[in-house]
Amino acid sequence: MFVTGTILFMPRRDRCQAGSCTAVASFGVPGTKKILYCGAHKRSGNVSMLTARCSADGCITTALFGSPGSGAARYCAAHKRAGDVCTSSRACVTDGCDLIASYVHPVSRRVRHCARHRQPDEVSMYRRQCAAAHCTSTAARFGVPGVRQMRCGAHKQHGDINLRIKHCESDGCMRPANFGAAGTTRAHFCVEHCLDGDVDMRRVRSARLSAVTAAAAAVAAAAPPAAPDPVPAELAAAVGLAAAIRRAAASTPRRPIGIRSN
Repeated sequence: MFVTGTILFMPRRDRCQAGSCTAVASFGVPGTKKILYCGAHKRSGNVSMLTARCSADGCITTALFGSPGSGAARYCAAHKRAGDVCTSSRACVTDGCDLIASYVHPVSRRVRHCARHRQPDEVSMYRRQCAAAHCTSTAARFGVPGVRQMRCGAHKQHGDINLRIKHCESDGCMRPANFGAAGTTRAHFCVEHCLDGDVDMRRVRSARLSAVTAAAAAVAAAAPPAAPDPVPAELAAAVGLAAAIRRAAASTPRRPIGIRSN
């Protein structure tokens, strides 16, 4: 990207490859170096090519953990090694915490804590805050249909609806959409306007989560027990020496208390 006079020119190789899209491309196919699409046009399986990937075989998750002092991220949270620390500049400032900080102070706007260690006066940097005066601790969820989220549950006004959930696609219906076609994962209608053959997606998600949990438990039960870590030779020698000293002390006759030997 460079400037020619007063015209901003972006080479085609830096732009999204989808039709006439002029957005900056940042996604591509894992294992390649080509940046093809923007976030709006990325394909299934595309990953961000601007962030480091986990070094574990077959893992395409963003790498956030590495050796202390190296500054280089090599593994994700699932594959990090013992002793690895979060190398991101936005790591939580709490000692011993490896999570990414996402809560900021409303005045200083500094990102300091994760969701687990956030302070009472900090707000999420990823959620829109309530527009009510002096309300900074609650995320906005409610607003007028067709408009962005403006107020939290405590300050919602008449006519506001929860804009954080999907609503029924039937004209004029503002009920939550929980039903969709069997074999899919998207809900389109409420219980009153659902079509014949539609299923409750809440039950589908619950059944899928139960199946995944059961499969993970079966894999863990079938896995062989981990071999104990080998004892270092220096530690084994020290333990043997201590045992020999205890045996020698036990075999040595003790003097009676109060009797002095010449």
